[in-house]
Amino acid sequence: MIIAKLADSERYAGILPSLAEAFRWLRETEPGALPPGRQEIDGDRVWANVIQAPAKSCEEARLEVHRRHLDVQYLLSGEESFGWRPVGECTEAAGEFDEAADVGFFTDDPLAWYLFPPESFALFFPEDAHAPLVGQGEIRKVVVKVRM
Repeated sequence: MIIAKLADSERYAGILPSLAEAFRWLRETEPGALPPGRQEIDGDRVWANVIQAPAKSCEEARLEVHRRHLDVQYLLSGEESFGWRPVGECTEAAGEFDEAADVGFFTDDPLAWYLFPPESFALFFPEDAHAPLVGQGEIRKVVVKVRM
């Protein structure tokens, strides 16, 4: 997991070739003006999902994992916290992994909670189980999916 300011995203763009494209899209597009739902960037290699949803409590949040994608999560409005735990330390699966959707869930408790800093992004790699959308009120964010 990496948490950094979007202004510093160039420092991380070389991790994956498609990650530079994801950061460029976040900087050059106004994702806050887009409707909720999938936004095409580069087919199934890089795409975004604009999310507007009511916040969850810590008790309601479940850890989620992905195997083929990393998440670039960027908060647009609201106040969000997220939980984190290494996937290798997750033992309580909440059902089967959905290969088509590239998502699985765990009921383990996060080991740490982080407040999403304004104008920041979080990178969640396949080894990062994360419990997003924790807070109060409405949360609006964009999650850019980058195929590994």
